[in-house]
Amino acid sequence: MAGFAAGLAVGLIKAACKKKNQRQVSKPQVVVLVRCPPEQIEKAASILWTNAAMGVKSLS
Repeated sequence: MAGFAAGLAVGLIKAACKKKNQRQVSKPQVVVLVRCPPEQIEKAASILWTNAAMGVKSLS
């Protein structure tokens, strides 16, 4: 009887951990391309950083 109870407890703990991990959904990542004149690059980068951009790259 003790083995059954221990097995049941382990099974329930594993199921709870698995369910918890499935609920954690990552946020989607989006790539935004912005075309602007060279004199507006700083302003565009500033706007992106203000809105929590993960990275900003300027192509010349």
